[in-house]
Amino acid sequence: MAENSFGTGLTPLQLRAVRAILSERTRKAAAAQVGVSTVTLWRWQKQPAFHAALKAGIQAQIDAVWRDIQRRQNG
Repeated sequence: MAENSFGTGLTPLQLRAVRAILSERTRKAAAAQVGVSTVTLWRWQKQPAFHAALKAGIQAQIDAVWRDIQRRQNG
C-alpha cells in the first residue's frame, strides 16, 4: 500500500474515502463520491490505518460539536 506524505499509511483515494464517509449520509453515497464500491469501503474499514483515520475523524466531529455547544452556553 502506498503511503502518503502525512504518514497515515493511507492512499490519497483512501483519505478521500474517509472524508466522504464523514460527510455523506450513507456509505453508498460516500462510495459513489469517491468512485469505489461499497464493498471496497467495507474492506478498507477492516484495515487498521483506515479504521484509525475514520475513528479520529469521528472524534474530531464530536469534539467540534461539544465546543460549539459550550460556546453557545457561555456566549
